[in-house]
Amino acid sequence: MQEIKKALAYAVIKMLKPLARILIRHGISHKEFSEYAKKAFIDTAKKDFTIPGKKQTHARIAILTGLSRKEVIKFSHFGKHQIPENSQTNRAIRVIGGWLSDPEFFSDSKPNVLMIHGKSNSFHALVKKYSGDISANAVLDELLNSGSITYVDNSSIALVDFGYTPDANIAEKINVVGNHMSDFLDTIDNNLTKDASPYFQREVIYSGIAC
Repeated sequence: MQEIKKALAYAVIKMLKPLARILIRHGISHKEFSEYAKKAFIDTAKKDFTIPGKKQTHARIAILTGLSRKEVIKFSHFGKHQIPENSQTNRAIRVIGGWLSDPEFFSDSKPNVLMIHGKSNSFHALVKKYSGDISANAVLDELLNSGSITYVDNSSIALVDFGYTPDANIAEKINVVGNHMSDFLDTIDNNLTKDASPYFQREVIYSGIAC
């Protein structure tokens, strides 16, 4: 157990160094980061470490996380208004995902050119299906601004960049990075779990890429 803790300590410090660099650069103090970490520990304990058939209590979350029961109660509600979800970015990613996978919008191994308006096989239909409550015009403006789509003519658009990289807004870029790192760490967690079916995880090293 001590050997695993030592390995984890080394890995965590190594992972946190680039994160600390980003946080310091954007004015996030250690105290603020500590508050976010408490929230993450509490949410994770509440969601992923329940006992079957039993309600997860504040007392048990406190035991699992090492925080006080008072802190657990406080941070169970922390973040609802202080840290709102950046829904526009998440919706933009989902819209592109739908465009690249849904047979209504994807055929012959490529995303369809879409009419902007229309009840089916259109950009408005795509956004309605995948963006929730964000308007089609807002998503259209965002994807045009990021360079993900382009006009074919006045009434239709094409997907030209299969990824989504916000161009101007640093907050949007940070949100995308957060989503990607969360998925990557979920993959690592799964692959470290005994008897779990492994997820695909590879590192590619190639000397021919220009820096």
